[in-house]
Order: sequence, then C-alpha cells, then structure tokens
Amino acid sequence: MSLFERVASQSLGSALTRYGVKEHYLKAGLCWLATGDVVSTKRAVDSYAAADPSFATTREAKFLEAVADAYDAGDAEEYTAHVAEYDRCAPLSLSLPTRAAGRRARADSLRCSPLPLPLPLVRARARRLTKLDAWKTALLLTIKRSIAEEPALT
Repeated sequence: MSLFERVASQSLGSALTRYGVKEHYLKAGLCWLATGDVVSTKRAVDSYAAADPSFATTREAKFLEAVADAYDAGDAEEYTAHVAEYDRCAPLSLSLPTRAAGRRARADSLRCSPLPLPLPLVRARARRLTKLDAWKTALLLTIKRSIAEEPALT
C-alpha cells in the first residue's frame, strides 16, 4: 500500500507521470480493502482525493468507493456487479481510424470509418479489452472470498 501511495505522490509532481497516478491509487486502495479495514480504505480514498483533486471524479475513485461500500455491507453480489461494471470498457466503434482528406490533417480531425469486420475478429478484440489485469483480478477475488467468509453479526 505504502509503495503505491509513495509512487503516486511522487508522480503528482510531473506532468509526464501524472496520468498514472489514478492507477497507483487504485492499487493502493484495493490493498487497503484486502486488509478488511473498510474505514481505513475510505480514509485512504479521501486522502487520495485531497492529494489530487481530479482523482475524486475518476472511475477508479468511484469504483473504490462502491466496492468498499459493498464490502462493508457484506453483499458479494453487489460487489461482483461493481467489479463487472468497472471491467466493462466503454463501447468501442469497431472500425479503424483514418485521417480526414487533405495533406495536413490535424490530430483532432481523426475519424473512424466503419469497416466490416468478421464476427470472430470482433469477439477476439472484445476479449482483450479489459480494465482489470491479472494482479487486480486476483486481489479482487481474494476480497470477494473474504466477504463470503465473514460471519453475519445479526
């Protein structure tokens, strides 16, 4: 946790590394949640938002808050739904980018022209598009198992 938080705080100082800050905060937040301490997890997310005000509005921050709430409620189904929602990528146009006509097409004139793609290729591309890597997936499964193992206090 502290390693991810340290890297994130050092990355805030540079415009080149600032883009990766939300990923480091996400990993640190998942580590906090894996400890089973929801209060510390929520405090950590709040401190990340204080350090980088743009973090509070990111998908990663909203995801951490949602899974922490589901963990706190002991609701494995809600937790799974939040993970699945986060893992879904934004809808993609299954087409290839082409530049607008003209010799000096600017980057903002980049367009997508629909090309017919065979269904197996579309499915193969869709399987590769995921927000969750193997490390995050393993940690999220560990957290989910701990939800199921916790006894109810009712």
